[in-house]
Amino acid sequence: MEGLPGRNELNLLTDVVYSFFNGLILFVFTYPLFLGLVMIWNVAGYIHGIVVTNIWFIALLALATTSVIIGVVNTLIAKYLWSYRCKNYGKAWMTQGLTIIVITQLLLIPFPTVLTVITLLPLWIQPVFLVLVFTDVFMLFGIIGRMIAKQYIEPLPYRYRSINKEKIPSFAGTRTKCPWCHISHKYRDYDIEDDSTVKCFTCNRSFYIDPIGSLMEKIGVKREVDTRIDL
Repeated sequence: MEGLPGRNELNLLTDVVYSFFNGLILFVFTYPLFLGLVMIWNVAGYIHGIVVTNIWFIALLALATTSVIIGVVNTLIAKYLWSYRCKNYGKAWMTQGLTIIVITQLLLIPFPTVLTVITLLPLWIQPVFLVLVFTDVFMLFGIIGRMIAKQYIEPLPYRYRSINKEKIPSFAGTRTKCPWCHISHKYRDYDIEDDSTVKCFTCNRSFYIDPIGSLMEKIGVKREVDTRIDL
């Protein structure tokens, strides 16, 4: 899928921490939904007729609303944690949220049983298993949320794609590494803003770079058309 890339290179520790918080936020939104669906299922088993129909109608309405909310939340998480620019409209939010809900609800089915089993263990070891279980769940939810968000990345406008296609291939200029995503690109004079910053071709974040002329003066190189500086 063509779209604005996120952070293609994250160190392992940062990736783990981001995935944990991503999953933690999704768990906060999806677990109450799971408990609500279980409660409705149990209530529906004792009630018959039009009351059951009304209960399930309310449940479906709540599910649609929750799908949009979770879709918006995951879109924001993808933007601020992973630097993904996802699609921002109702249909995308609902389908993204519904996908997350279906997968997470299936994964949560054995969760109450696991918690029950942990309560049967000796009291001193229960906190250890609780930490392990919740950490695994948060990490798994985080990975799921990130993978789903990738499928909803907003394609770049044609003009922006064309500019990037011209910039990314090899050319004479200044090569430097982005401090955000750690990807190295070459930048020409016209890529450098008036405040001596450039925008990374990969993650689209700005960072400071010495102007080419200033760098050449520092190293005593005479400026020519084909001059190349690698940092």
